[in-house]
Amino acid sequence: MHARPPEVVFADAHVQLMRWDDVFVTRWLAESGEVHVRRMIDEHRRFVDGRPDGTTMALTHVDMEQVKPPDEPTRKLIAAYDEGIHARLRASATIIGARGFGGVVVRGIMSGLALLSRRKTPQDVFVAPREALSFLLRHAARSPHATTPPLDAIVSAYERACESKLEQSSA
Repeated sequence: MHARPPEVVFADAHVQLMRWDDVFVTRWLAESGEVHVRRMIDEHRRFVDGRPDGTTMALTHVDMEQVKPPDEPTRKLIAAYDEGIHARLRASATIIGARGFGGVVVRGIMSGLALLSRRKTPQDVFVAPREALSFLLRHAARSPHATTPPLDAIVSAYERACESKLEQSSA
């Protein structure tokens, strides 16, 4: 990750898909179904397939005020995707931005499921991008010669990418 914003590869009113160095970013903006999940899977698989296993990370950002569980077909699709992709990642972070009791419950369930899955790949659930990006930075495969920008610069770059989607939506 660097101070330049991630590259948006697909965006509509429901989802924003981005590539950012070794991180694939999925930002959910509204309830989505199988069509959007399939698009995300296709883009993420292309991203991972182009690199050696264990060198990429995933950032999933559920950027909605209220979070509802997906329907059964979509859950099955997500589970199959998770099985096939997660073992190939270096780390993954999930942001559940919903506030209040509902957000706490969803983050608790997601954290519990992550703990129960006992995956070798580090994963965690966060309330805000700053903590999630910090987590991913700790797990990034860095060259000894590369310099990592300060966390504030990385967070700003991510926020700029998110704002650009909001501008596209309101246009």
